[in-house]
Amino acid sequence: MKFLNSFKIQNVIAVIVILGGYIIISFVEVSESESQQINNLMLIVVGYLFGSSKSSNVKDETISDLSKK
Repeated sequence: MKFLNSFKIQNVIAVIVILGGYIIISFVEVSESESQQINNLMLIVVGYLFGSSKSSNVKDETISDLSKK
């Protein structure tokens, strides 16, 4: 049960996005510009999910406060 309490959906989404991007780049024939676009998309998604540490902490505190109501 301790594992489920420390489990964060952000980590799962980040892993799915990164693995999905690398699978597309590796197994699907894409041009160099498409490969760069996929890489940029992965960086944007991961950056949005984790953000800077300060904004991430504020976001986590807000979510925690809302879930307690």
